[in-house]
Amino acid sequence: MGHSDGGHGVLYAEAYAAEAPELAFVGAVAFAPFTSVAAIVAFNGEQATRDPAQAMDYVVQQNFNVGLLAAGLRVRDSAFDLSTIMGTDLQRLMPSFTTKGSVKIVADLTQAIQAKTLAAFSGFKPEWATVPAMQAFLAANDPAVLPGFTLRQPTLVLQGTADASVPEPLTAAFTAPLLAAEAPVIYHPYAGADHFTILPQALPEALAFMAEHLG
Repeated sequence: MGHSDGGHGVLYAEAYAAEAPELAFVGAVAFAPFTSVAAIVAFNGEQATRDPAQAMDYVVQQNFNVGLLAAGLRVRDSAFDLSTIMGTDLQRLMPSFTTKGSVKIVADLTQAIQAKTLAAFSGFKPEWATVPAMQAFLAANDPAVLPGFTLRQPTLVLQGTADASVPEPLTAAFTAPLLAAEAPVIYHPYAGADHFTILPQALPEALAFMAEHLG
C-alpha cells in the first residue's frame, strides 16, 4: 500500500515480486499514484493557461515535479547536466530536493517564484521531457508510458477528484486500458477529495480490500 510516490512504487511491486521468492505477492493498494510525471507537468501547464488566477500554484507544481525527476536522475547519473532541462533559478533550488520534504520544497519554490514573478522565474524548460537522458528515465519508470504495462494481481486505485498534485483525469486515463483488458483493477474516484484527504476518506475501503486478499 502506498500514497503518491508510494502509490507509484506499489504499482511496480508486482513486476519485481519474483526477486523475493520467499514472499507471496497478493496485490496492491495505490492512493493517488503518480503514473506519468510528464503528463502531469503538461496538464498543469494547460490548467495554468485556463485559470490565470491559480497559475502560480500550477507552475509551482510543474517545477516541483521536474525538480523531483531531476534529483532522481542525478542519483543514477551524477554527471547529468541540469542546464539541459532547467534554468538557473530552479537549479539554485535543487539542493532542497535532496535535503527537505515535499511541503518545504514547495514552499521554497513558491517563495522563489513570487520573488521574481512567473514570467521572470527561470524554471524548467519546455523541452525538459524530450532531452534524451530524461526521456529514457521517464520511459523506464512511469507505468503509464511503459509499453505493455499490466497488472495481474488484485489492485485497488483510490483517487481524489480535487487532487492538485495527481490530477484525477490522468489516473482515470491510466486505469481505463487496464480495465478494458479485464485486469483485476478496481478504480474508485472520491468526489472532492484532494491529495491528502483521500487517505482518511478511502482508508476504510483500502482496509476492507486488504482484509479480503490477505485473509
